[in-house]
Amino acid sequence: MSEPQVSALRRIVRRVSWALGVPDLLYRLQEQQMARAAPKGPAVHDGLPLPPALMRVMVIGTASPDDFLESGKAHLDEFEAVLAEQGKTFVGARAILDIGCGCGRLARLTIRRGGDDKVTGVDINRPMVEWCRRNLPGRWAAIRIGQALPFGAAAFDLGYACSVVTHLREDTTARWFADLARVFEPGGVLLVSFHDEHHPTAALAVRGGPTVRERLAQTGYAVEVDRMEGSNRLAAYATIERLADLAGPGFELLDYRQAGRTACRQAIAVFKRR
Repeated sequence: MSEPQVSALRRIVRRVSWALGVPDLLYRLQEQQMARAAPKGPAVHDGLPLPPALMRVMVIGTASPDDFLESGKAHLDEFEAVLAEQGKTFVGARAILDIGCGCGRLARLTIRRGGDDKVTGVDINRPMVEWCRRNLPGRWAAIRIGQALPFGAAAFDLGYACSVVTHLREDTTARWFADLARVFEPGGVLLVSFHDEHHPTAALAVRGGPTVRERLAQTGYAVEVDRMEGSNRLAAYATIERLADLAGPGFELLDYRQAGRTACRQAIAVFKRR
């Protein structure tokens, strides 16, 4: 078989595998393998249960309890510092929304800092939401991607989305912001961490094509591995200009810290509900 024929056959196999979802299945099997190989550790930390290894893998890409707890603290500490610059605190908030709460990586800390009567978590992963409901204080809700949030108008004055936009397509992000504008009160503050053009992985190219950074310069929003939206398999990047556009008329951009200049390694945007 000639080299062109081999190349054509490889392309066909790749397309068929993609259509059948074989790479997605392998991705999930890899997650399960990582969870099974996780070292045994304490089931409780700081008086609160730790989620199962598979949930930790699905959230941060590793089953390490230390990484799970430390990465959550790094993100929330940074959010808290950014809030302080806006004259806001978790303690002073009326109602806090954890968007994409997963298995409570940040919420377990927000509850301690803001109060369990103030924190509501929402996520598309129902088993994780159910785990939070059984094991953590606070209120919890499961939704589907694209579904309206199950909360009333102006229900929250503070919220954060830790690495949520990083796993959404552009049109989903636009609809997401529009619904968030509905559930935030005027003056409410929303923190969003995301991958911008300064993130280290934005310099990578796939199969000899343009880098993510080069694509962002043209479109403002780029998706790598456009599969399994809402999971770590899909990686999305955005410029701050495009993200502010997607936030729509409901939100005003107050502050922006680019990736590489934050302790959590992602870019952070601060929005205020108009």
